[in-house]
Amino acid sequence: MRILETERLFLRTFQEKDVESLIAINQDQKVMQFFPAVPTREETIAFIDKIISHQEEKNFSLYAAEIKKTGEMIGFGSTPNKGAL
Repeated sequence: MRILETERLFLRTFQEKDVESLIAINQDQKVMQFFPAVPTREETIAFIDKIISHQEEKNFSLYAAEIKKTGEMIGFGSTPNKGAL
């Protein structure tokens, strides 16, 4: 579900299809330079499963940032709660 739209991006709920994009992001040394460890594929899948579960059960979530033109998921962010948007 799309939460927010800008000129170039959608902010949307996570989907299972985001696994490969998030794995690629997690493998980028510049992205992960301040993190203690790079998540494994299994940890990334579990992370996305947890996000999807929270989207359905809680009043907050992390949201995927997607490029409109390509549909590529390029990152994620959060808001204090769904009502903030």
